[in-house]
Amino acid sequence: MLTFLYAFCLLAQIPNLLWQTDKTKNLSERAIVTSNTWVTLNPEFSCFLLDDADIEFYIQKYWPSEYLDMFRALPIGTMKADLWRYLVIASEGGVYSDIDSVCLKPIREWPWPQDAQHVLLIDLDCDPGQFCQWTFAATPKHPAMLHVCHFVLQQWKKRGIFLETDGKIDVLRITGPKIFTKALKSYLGEPLDRSAGSMVKQYFADKGYRKRINQFGIFFTNKGFFSGEGSKNLFWGSWAQ
Repeated sequence: MLTFLYAFCLLAQIPNLLWQTDKTKNLSERAIVTSNTWVTLNPEFSCFLLDDADIEFYIQKYWPSEYLDMFRALPIGTMKADLWRYLVIASEGGVYSDIDSVCLKPIREWPWPQDAQHVLLIDLDCDPGQFCQWTFAATPKHPAMLHVCHFVLQQWKKRGIFLETDGKIDVLRITGPKIFTKALKSYLGEPLDRSAGSMVKQYFADKGYRKRINQFGIFFTNKGFFSGEGSKNLFWGSWAQ
């Protein structure tokens, strides 16, 4: 049975929960090394590693059956991990980071906002057109994350498992950073064809725009915070193999 202990970051009321997943809890040596960076630098956090069976149990217990239907229909492990990260952060809150990411700065030292009821802390992806979802954090029941979950589900119900032009499954648009970005733009009322990079650029240049985004409970980090300052993804994760 899964049980979750709650404590909170002082500034943002983010639960001191760290979520990671892999195919199995029998981690490779390099996964143990990367995972331990999170444990060592964040001793106040409860760190949870869920495998395939744990994830299916979690979704079955805490989410409507249509999410379980989607989870079971997804043909690739990384897609299942994508869906689960949205669901667990939406319901439990805390920090999600891929198993092949390293923590470079204690979570308590990340750029948390003060006096915000809802917080979703996100960064740009390596592709500046989209937001990063290999590491992000949120308060529980954040409206943006609940919207992301609903958006991803509805798109799957509408379109199913569709392919790229080369015949491969379009992971990025079904569950990955492209649909994550599209869902957040939908939540914010932004044009769906606007790049994430242009939103972040305006966010730091225009106080009025930043205030509007913050009112939705979303806070952008400086570009690259999750790509070398606060954390870094090494991109060897077994989910995609």
